[in-house]
Amino acid sequence: MQPRVPLVSLAVAHAVVLASARPALAIPVFARQYDFRCVSCHDPFPRLNDFGERFRVDGYRLPWPEENEKTAFEGQVPVSVRANVGLRGPSDWEPGTQLGLQRVDILSAGWLGRNVSYFAAWTPGIGDDAWYWNEPDKFEVANVLFTDVDSTGLDVRFGRFEPAYITASGRRSLSWAPYEIYDYAFPAGPSASDTRDGVEVTGRSDLGFSYALGWLDGRSYNGDRMPFECYCHLATVFGEGEGQTSGQRLGFTAYLGHVEPRRPWWVSTATLQRFGVDLAFNVSDWHLSGQGIWARDGGLSYWQINEFRGGYLEADYLPGTRTSAFTRYDWVDDGGKNTERFTIGGRYNVQDNLALHVQYSCADYPCWGCEDYGHDSRWIAALDWAF
Repeated sequence: MQPRVPLVSLAVAHAVVLASARPALAIPVFARQYDFRCVSCHDPFPRLNDFGERFRVDGYRLPWPEENEKTAFEGQVPVSVRANVGLRGPSDWEPGTQLGLQRVDILSAGWLGRNVSYFAAWTPGIGDDAWYWNEPDKFEVANVLFTDVDSTGLDVRFGRFEPAYITASGRRSLSWAPYEIYDYAFPAGPSASDTRDGVEVTGRSDLGFSYALGWLDGRSYNGDRMPFECYCHLATVFGEGEGQTSGQRLGFTAYLGHVEPRRPWWVSTATLQRFGVDLAFNVSDWHLSGQGIWARDGGLSYWQINEFRGGYLEADYLPGTRTSAFTRYDWVDDGGKNTERFTIGGRYNVQDNLALHVQYSCADYPCWGCEDYGHDSRWIAALDWAF
């Protein structure tokens, strides 16, 4: 069995919180299923705390005896909806303040029994109303997780998922601004922020060490060629916790790939190399995190070798389960014009599952074909709702 003893102390602490908390009015699928509040796993929503992170890694299973666990189809219907709607201010590209719908996700997840769980997220297309994402209807995430496959506690995930080299998930981040280092790629190349189809093997030890090894299906970039995209992420946590709200985490990432870009037509194949170091520190009510990545892409015709480096540094202030503040600096240095972004904002949770979100983000980025930088800045005031 995978080690789960450290979660017992976390579970006891959360039980005390739950016993003294008022009932929530509308709570998503896991909270409804186990009669929990959202703050049991989030600190605050949508950011996971240590308990929520281990609950996710363990395949949505509780740390106490298995007879108290519930499968996805016991009790409440295992479906949740998350939507963001509000005001966005003018930018250099779009004048005037606009009322819009940023994103809608329909999610389903849960434990199926006998160490098998699943997670699926359907993103319906919302056309021109979308603020940042204007994508067609699709399953952004759809995977099955087999936990404790052997005596060492090895887990195996199949399907479409967010690979482990993404150490800061935009889907669970307090900020809505993109992580520039994950979005950066050579022309028409794969973005690290995309969810990908593949297989991922993970495991952990009692001493706080964890690993993830993955193989990704690159046929969307390779055509009929045999894809070759592999990665690993190694991490260790010092102290109790998962590095989310307690403990200090240090990690290393390596990613190697051989892909065929969609364009330009004269480029046949390209190699990808990514190496990175990530960290997370928790000091009182502050959570500090960051990642630095060095990359080298080759075989891009007259671009031939494209080297770049970058990363992010983020500070989250988490004084309680209702209020939070965040600031983040992103940068990408490709040896020429650099990309930089600065984001600051805060959230107030009116209820466990309803938050007022305010942020300001500004970015300078290369303007290809011109001598100057492009610039974009925008404020957002919106409601983030989950049910």
